[in-house]
Amino acid sequence: MKRLATILLWLIALVIVWPVFKPVFQKTESPVEHLGQLPVLEEGRIKPLDSVARHNLLQFRGKQSIRTDSGKVTAIEWLTDLLLDREAAHTLPVFRIDHPNIVGLLGHEAGTRKYFSYREMEPHLPRIQDQARSVDPDTDQWSAYERAINQLFGNLIQYQILTQTVYPLGLRSPVGSFYHSASDSLQKAAEVMASNGAGASALRRHVQQVEDMAQSPLFLLYEDGQWRNPGQVLQEAATADEAFPSELHTLANLSQARRDGDRDSFAVQVEALHAEAPRDIEDNPGTEYYFNQSQPFVVSLILYVFIILLVFLGWQFSPRIFLGPAYGILLLALAVHTYGLILRVIITGYAPVTNLYSSAVFVGWMAVILSAVFEYFQRKGVGSLAAAVVGFLSLLVAHHLGDSGDTMEKMRAVLNSNFWLSTHVITITMGYGATFLAGFLGIIYILYGWFRRGLSKEMQKSFHRMIFGATCFALLFSFVGTVLGGIWADQSWGRFWGWDPKENGALMIVLWTTMMIHALRCGMIQTRGLVNLAIGANIITAWSWFGTNMLGVGLHSYGFMDSAFFWLVLFWLSQFAFIVAEWLFPVRLKPASL
Repeated sequence: MKRLATILLWLIALVIVWPVFKPVFQKTESPVEHLGQLPVLEEGRIKPLDSVARHNLLQFRGKQSIRTDSGKVTAIEWLTDLLLDREAAHTLPVFRIDHPNIVGLLGHEAGTRKYFSYREMEPHLPRIQDQARSVDPDTDQWSAYERAINQLFGNLIQYQILTQTVYPLGLRSPVGSFYHSASDSLQKAAEVMASNGAGASALRRHVQQVEDMAQSPLFLLYEDGQWRNPGQVLQEAATADEAFPSELHTLANLSQARRDGDRDSFAVQVEALHAEAPRDIEDNPGTEYYFNQSQPFVVSLILYVFIILLVFLGWQFSPRIFLGPAYGILLLALAVHTYGLILRVIITGYAPVTNLYSSAVFVGWMAVILSAVFEYFQRKGVGSLAAAVVGFLSLLVAHHLGDSGDTMEKMRAVLNSNFWLSTHVITITMGYGATFLAGFLGIIYILYGWFRRGLSKEMQKSFHRMIFGATCFALLFSFVGTVLGGIWADQSWGRFWGWDPKENGALMIVLWTTMMIHALRCGMIQTRGLVNLAIGANIITAWSWFGTNMLGVGLHSYGFMDSAFFWLVLFWLSQFAFIVAEWLFPVRLKPASL
């Protein structure tokens, strides 16, 4: 029975992990998917076109795909239509709107809909623009409506700019014909302006359209070591007296094939685009495309949920059947989590912690490693559960942090030092992970004790050792990381310590964990006190990690998200609630005979 259950549980785990390996074994791909592998330049970073599609759709809709009555539309399918045959893209429900007043502005009752297409919003663009521009840009005290209308207006501008990458808004004629006429108009305008500076107004429409295209942040074309978008190519062709830039032939044919639904011709043009892409940088975009398809962090998150379920089943029914596979699957989840981190390092070329998103992924990873070590020595399911809970929550936080767009953006200048990123930032983040682990072990201690109506002396000692070990680890790395941060600050900003909110937050973690160990060693607290102080450390660490960014002051105020404030306060309140509940309803020790 045990062997059969183990095989079944491992089969379920392997089914969950299959998406990580599926892109390797999937030999056939559609022409659109192949287009998604095309390396492009956006926001200073070379990436596959698939990443551009995912990040923009995530920003507009909050998801990386679109559900319609006819089926699922992937991000790259949406972007392909937006660039080459936008009439189809304009009818897709791309924009998510949650605020009821904005839904009412579009003529719908609040709560009836939350996804809208560009075609539906087009008649309301002037009103949305007026509403957004009426908001005072110099104040941070925006209401929920003002924040929502500004976000929507920004998304619409981004959508329009992206739309005009290959051909201008409102164009009905074939793209190739537009390129011909636009090149001719730009040449004539240049000749008129060069002769007497007058008479160019009749040609202004094409000139303005090309200027709008040149503003696109998406650079699709590469030649002679330079990235350019189609608008820039048209502008350069006008000065070179080139009637139709040869670089645009492929794009024109690609757009025509998409409009005609000619799959074979579309595939040929995609191959031509790949042939023109730079050879020496295509590996990293290829790795990123695989990362997008395999989604290792999503797979890890699902595995952590599965592990939580197995531990509960083990405690309730049969430890022999469920706890052993739970630990093995935890190691599998850790391997996938680690694999995702390695892929990010390869793609970005930087250390694994470069922004809030990557710090969330790394914090969970560190906590899972420590928990796996604890479980190896204890084998009671506590370490597996703690690892799964912290791993799941940290990846969930990372998932929501990634909603704003590209999580592999180009490094900030002040952070662009691999040495200090590899020391200060990673070390301090390891301290975060250990502190959260100690706190969540304390929460598990309380819940386990309530669920089992008491703890045995042996189980209490196991919890005590794990929380104490995690706290010692947290103190060591938080202290070392804070000192290294001071050295970094001295070299970057000319001072070792400036009482910056982030620096104060790091110091608070060091002082809090020092207090815990001192109080324990001096006999001022026992296991109960250690548990409650460990949960309190969660509040301190969350403040240092996220709260300091929300003050809007200091040299570390980056990565701020308005929406995070509600969840941060909710997290603090939940930790306070656990502390108060434990003091009101303490976990009792079971007699030794039981």
